[in-house]
Amino acid sequence: MTISAFNAYRSYAWGAPEFKPIALETFNNMYGHGRNMGTFPGLTIVDAMDTLWIMSMMDEWEEGKQWIVTNLHVADLDQMLRVKEILLGYLGGLLSAYALSGDQDLLHKSIEVMEALKPAFNKDTGLLAYRYNPKVKFSTAKVDNTVQRVRLRVVNGKVVNTTEPASVDQVATVTSAPVPIVERDNANSIGLVGFQQPELIYFANLTGDSLIEEQLVKSRAVMSSIDRPKGLWMSYLNAATGKSNFTGTGLFDETTDFFYNMIRSYVQLNRQDAQLLKMYTDAIDNIQKMQLLKNIGNQLFARKFETKALLHTNNMDDTSCLLGGMLALGARELQKANSPKFHLHWQLAVNITDTCYQAANRTKTKLLPHSFTLNNSISTEGWMA
Repeated sequence: MTISAFNAYRSYAWGAPEFKPIALETFNNMYGHGRNMGTFPGLTIVDAMDTLWIMSMMDEWEEGKQWIVTNLHVADLDQMLRVKEILLGYLGGLLSAYALSGDQDLLHKSIEVMEALKPAFNKDTGLLAYRYNPKVKFSTAKVDNTVQRVRLRVVNGKVVNTTEPASVDQVATVTSAPVPIVERDNANSIGLVGFQQPELIYFANLTGDSLIEEQLVKSRAVMSSIDRPKGLWMSYLNAATGKSNFTGTGLFDETTDFFYNMIRSYVQLNRQDAQLLKMYTDAIDNIQKMQLLKNIGNQLFARKFETKALLHTNNMDDTSCLLGGMLALGARELQKANSPKFHLHWQLAVNITDTCYQAANRTKTKLLPHSFTLNNSISTEGWMA
């Protein structure tokens, strides 16, 4: 199946973001919430690299690697792009492939991608914008009060990251470089702002990038002090201010990644960050207290909650089915930390997974519906106290 899919993509859509297998056409735009999210060349190739390595498909791996080294230049994409695809698709894909293979070309390419991503960070909050334009001529950093110029160039077919002192003329050039267009959305999902993002933590540990380390510290401070009605993180916030102007929350869609990132980052930090484990545990405790996870008819449901109206939804989204893995991972870590709460978290993982299985099993296709209630496989949005 993997060979067949790869061959079809290579034959009909090589280098395109995605592929329409029935129409045999490329698919160049990604959409979300009714807006164009931008065009991401080769996203399928980057996403596939770790899978190709694991499956020992080395010929395909080499083809993918050559395309990436030669053609992937995020800094040259002069358009508004959703940060999620750059962070998870490009950077995450490259880092996963590097972690498995140790291939230095992929590490250098991940450094190049990160340089293109840096303008999307808010310098005050450390949080990521929802969308931005990465077209920037130069990237600068201050080291020992000396302005330096970061260059990414190709030497003997390999991308090399070099830092050189900037002359007075170069400093002027850097200062007058085009300012990236950054969109500071008022409704940026908390799962997309870069808070304790495992990809960022891994990259910072790998490269010693002080700017990313600084942004991680800032985002931790912001998210630790943010107003949380009823002890709950709201689903959306403003990346420029670090404040939420939204009154709803839930365990669905990209919001789930926010909680997932906390427990995954705790593991990645060698289980040394006790504060992060406490933040995650407290979050799940408050979610239960406010009945965002609730047993209905002997099945556990994940629900949305409106904090001002004090209303819950009566349906569950398919994206909430990712919670089974998250809660199981959290239960394991709580057990390792000798917390008595691990039994409860494990049972939550089992129960939410069973709910999703039952929802899929009720359909004729045995496929999970996008939205479902206890008795109906597919439902419309509705609220209840």
